[in-house]
Amino acid sequence: MKAILLVCLAVLLGACASKPTFVPEEQASATLGGRTAARYLLPSDYDVQADVKIASFGFTEARTKNHNGKKVHAIQLRINVANEGDQPVSLDPRDQIVEGPTGRHGPGFARSNAGELPQIVVPPGSSRTVELYYPVPEELVKSHDATDFDLSWKILVGGVEFTRVTPFHEVAIDPAVAEQEFAEELAYAWSDPYWGPWYGFGGWYVW
Repeated sequence: MKAILLVCLAVLLGACASKPTFVPEEQASATLGGRTAARYLLPSDYDVQADVKIASFGFTEARTKNHNGKKVHAIQLRINVANEGDQPVSLDPRDQIVEGPTGRHGPGFARSNAGELPQIVVPPGSSRTVELYYPVPEELVKSHDATDFDLSWKILVGGVEFTRVTPFHEVAIDPAVAEQEFAEELAYAWSDPYWGPWYGFGGWYVW
């Protein structure tokens, strides 16, 4: 009976899903904002200075002032970094690169729960969350073809640079969606000069 209920739930969620969902192909041992997240302990599992979680929220749409209010389609990623050591940890949204069907791209927009953008510093004993938006062509969103991608990311832990690649692939349902975790409230913003600032309620216009 339990198996039947799980199958029914999957069918219902799949019927309601209107946008692709992406999950990490490796290190998928955590959740972030109700989504399956890859987790990395740096520099190692035995000497944890930084706890990094990365999740995708699929495709979203936004409007920007520089583009006269035109809708921009984007892949939405979230990175949470917790400083578990006694040295500063930092990351720059511009160093987080997506590689997919349209090539290699930095984020067009970013927002965070702290106001240091674009450079984000995570003091010892605290955490920071940054949300990244990578503009993609509308045709790609509609076609759902070859939408798997890799995130090449970089953070500094005590002045030492760590780089990793997190591959994402498309699935019908994110296994963690049913958990319905509450997303963090993100109040500050940064945008690439080409795309310009977001606008709307609270400075944001995201659906």
